[in-house]
Formats: sequence, C-alpha cells, structure tokens
Amino acid sequence: MQVSTTVAPGVRLTPTSTVGVANQREIAISVWLSDGNWWVWYINQWIGNYPGTLFATTGLRSQAATVAFQGEVIDETAFLATSTDMGSGQFASTGWGNAAYMRQLQYLSAANGVSPVRYSPGSTLVSNANCYSHLAQYTSTDPNFLSSFFFGGPG
Repeated sequence: MQVSTTVAPGVRLTPTSTVGVANQREIAISVWLSDGNWWVWYINQWIGNYPGTLFATTGLRSQAATVAFQGEVIDETAFLATSTDMGSGQFASTGWGNAAYMRQLQYLSAANGVSPVRYSPGSTLVSNANCYSHLAQYTSTDPNFLSSFFFGGPG
C-alpha cells in the first residue's frame, strides 16, 4: 500500500556516492510491524506498507523469524545473465569508499529490544563469484560498522 507521494519502491536513489571519495552517500531504511502491517520507512517518511492480510496464514502476521540483507542487480534487456554493476562495480574486498555496503544492521525483538544482526557462516549466496562478492566479516573499531558488510562487483 503506497502512502508516499514522493518515494516509491524501485525509484533510483540520488545523489550517488563517488568511488574513492571519503564522503559516501547513505540512506536509512526501516521495516516495522505495526497493527499487523509491515511498514517501510525511507528518508524520514513512511513510504507504505505490506498489509497484514497478505500474511494471514503465515507467521509474518505477528513477527518475523529471519532477517536477510542483499544486493541485487537487474538488466531488463538481458535474457539469462547480466553484466550490470552491483553498487560501484567494485568487489567487496576494496572496502570503504569503493564497494557498496550496509551498516548498523539491527532488529527489534520483544524479549531483547534492539540487537545487531550477526553474520551466520554459510548463509551467504553469491550467484557468480567472478562477477560479484561480499565481505560479511568486516572488522572495525568504529561502532557504526560493528554490524555491517561490503558487497558488489562488475557483473
């Protein structure tokens, strides 16, 4: 259910970051369960929700059991494969200022409050390691990057 008149799923995000420049562009996204509906927050506004009626026969009606984060590329003109850049087109190992990243990944539980997302070894899928990569066990002393990962590739 779209409620924002200015932001919609699939919209191109601008401005974008520049490879090798320290000042990277970031956005904050939240997904929140309220009154049985899953609401999506983006750039200081609720953009819409997935109505609880979609999940009436599943556990998602009242809670989530898994949280997952991903990068994805699409080229609508490609039949089977794509050579589309993911993020900047740089592999994850190039790190800060080069590769795409997600940071401060958290979830809310009734029992424990807000907790950082922890990486589960073996849970990562890279469709083609020659094209894309991830670095999930990123280590940093910066508290803003304790729950984060880098990803990307040239396609």
